[in-house]
Amino acid sequence: MRLGAVPALLPLLAVILVPGLASAGPWTKGPRSGYVKVGVNTFASDRYVDARGNPVENAHYLAFDAATYFEWGLAKGLHAQGYVPFQFATQRFDDGREGAAVGLSDTLLALQYSPPSLPFPLAGRLEVKLPFYSVSNTVEDPSLGDGQVDLTLWLSAGGSAADPPVFGYVELGYRHRTEIFFGTNPGTSPGDGLALFAQAGWMLFGRLLVSVTAGGIVPFVDDSVTKGYLTVGPALFFAVDEHFAVEASASPVVWAKNSASGFSVALGLSYRQ
Repeated sequence: MRLGAVPALLPLLAVILVPGLASAGPWTKGPRSGYVKVGVNTFASDRYVDARGNPVENAHYLAFDAATYFEWGLAKGLHAQGYVPFQFATQRFDDGREGAAVGLSDTLLALQYSPPSLPFPLAGRLEVKLPFYSVSNTVEDPSLGDGQVDLTLWLSAGGSAADPPVFGYVELGYRHRTEIFFGTNPGTSPGDGLALFAQAGWMLFGRLLVSVTAGGIVPFVDDSVTKGYLTVGPALFFAVDEHFAVEASASPVVWAKNSASGFSVALGLSYRQ
């Protein structure tokens, strides 16, 4: 593979670690081809935005994720993918209360399929979120997630070009929040929502991909527990050689509802074959 081969490199930028997202874009892996990445994510927040859009600024949250993302081609037009994060989180209140949590966070597993003989990359993906933890019962201790099993059906479409060396894609998904919990049921029932992600970028010097990403969840219900958010930020992919790459991204939260508003950064090392 030539490092300057834009269609071969551009799809790889889609899998830069973004908290809460594991996406291959519409480029489905072929048989016996794969991709794996290990990385770290950091998310910091000093503000929670309630259902009415009012900021609550009495707590300080910091989380570190050590995560593995993988893709593996199972057959022509079909691959499996997964995102497994291990998280350490701390939370401190202005009145002196504080707490911490550590363990597996929300694991994402998915199957992706691309129909044959299409004029542009298109894929459908069924994703399940598995929360391997119990939701915290105390105010001080941060939770590792909502605790629900989620099912998301994605549709992804995009394209790339060699001259100019650009790419882009858009994903839309329906996220169903089931009533299935691992461990303790916190007694809340978040509603379904629209999942979205988009990315566009440019290749420089034959090996550096620079892009802008946007992603989030728009809830279908207006209540006090269903989270919504939108992030927009830059991402970089530097191909060290034909197999290894260094990846980085930053994702500030630009809109939030029933969710923390903060800033995340990610750094990863990937291998592809």
